[in-house]
Amino acid sequence: FFATLGLIPTFGYFRARLAMAQEPQLQASESISRLRQCSHELEILSRKCSTPVTKFQRRVYLAAMLVPAGKVTTYQHIARLLGCNSSQAVGQALKRNPFAPTVPCHRVVRTGGCLGGFGGETVGEKPAKKRKLLNEEGVSFADSKCPGKSVQSVNTSSVVALGEYRGLV
Repeated sequence: FFATLGLIPTFGYFRARLAMAQEPQLQASESISRLRQCSHELEILSRKCSTPVTKFQRRVYLAAMLVPAGKVTTYQHIARLLGCNSSQAVGQALKRNPFAPTVPCHRVVRTGGCLGGFGGETVGEKPAKKRKLLNEEGVSFADSKCPGKSVQSVNTSSVVALGEYRGLV
C-alpha cells in the first residue's frame, strides 16, 4: 500500500497500529476482570444472605453490578444481555434484590429513560429515593418528562448497554 503511494511507513505508524489492535483486547480484559470482581462480591453476599436467590436472579444482580456509578442501563438491555426476552422478568428479579445497595438496582431504568419502579413501587417515597441515589452518583436528567408522569427522564448520555459482557454473564 505504502509503496504504491511512494511513502515509507514510520515506526510511529506501526506503533499506533499495534496500539489500535491491542485496544479491544485491553477492553475485553478489563471487562472480564470487572466481571470476575463483581461475581466474587456477589458470591460473598450470597453466602451471608438467608434469602434464596435463583440462578436467573443471580445473573440479573451480576449485570446490575456491572453498571458503573454515574451511569444507568435499562431493564431491556439486561434482558438482552442475558438472552431473555422479558424486561419484566428482570424488573421482578430486581424488585426482590436482597443485596441493595451493593447490587445497585437503582441504576436500572425503563427504556426511554423513565425511572421505573424501585422496591416494588412506581410512585411514592421509594422511587423518589431511586432518583436521589442516581442524582448523588452524578446521573444527569433530561429536560423532558416521562409520558404521563411529572418526573424527568434520565439523560440518554447516562445509559450504558453492557454489550461487552454479552455471552459472559
